Amino acid sequence: IQMEGFNMKLYCPSCDKITEMNTESINEDINVKGEKINIASEVAVCNDCKKRVFSEELETKNLDLAYSIYRRKHNLLSPQEIINMREKYSLSQRSLASLLEWGEITINRYENGAIQDPAHNEVLNFIADPKNMKELFEKNSQFLNNIAREQLKNRIEELKKESSKTQFRFYLADYIVVSKYIDEFSGFTKF
Repeated sequence: IQMEGFNMKLYCPSCDKITEMNTESINEDINVKGEKINIASEVAVCNDCKKRVFSEELETKNLDLAYSIYRRKHNLLSPQEIINMREKYSLSQRSLASLLEWGEITINRYENGAIQDPAHNEVLNFIADPKNMKELFEKNSQFLNNIAREQLKNRIEELKKESSKTQFRFYLADYIVVSKYIDEFSGFTKF
């Protein structure tokens, strides 16, 4: 594929040559896990014969869009959210899969766009909280190598401290701003 602005060059089987293509937007239903998701698909159309031509790049883009809509509709984590959660704990894909007792390739597939099942999504949401990750770590730390075990242990403690500081700031702000009575003794006055 040679992209040139909105035009690209692809092989057109009808014309039997590589030719200029335009992209057009069409309404299309894409089946995602047995559910039809309607999207505005981008398709390649030959400039010479005006027939649709397969473009792997555009098909991937359309499928990603349908998957994204499906995830939002079903409150599933996006691939980037899964990556961010894993990186928050400084874990490799293999280490996270081991800790969760999942197959090694599972996390890789989810991070590369495969849609996770609701049960796996619940687990991933659950461990996003450092308190829950600590609980899982205490239960399954034997599945990690020594380096990953020590890194995760330290990272959980760091995140718990950060969380405590944030909670303290929230309660302090609430006490100072919201909880104060408006009178001459508190320093707050009415407008």
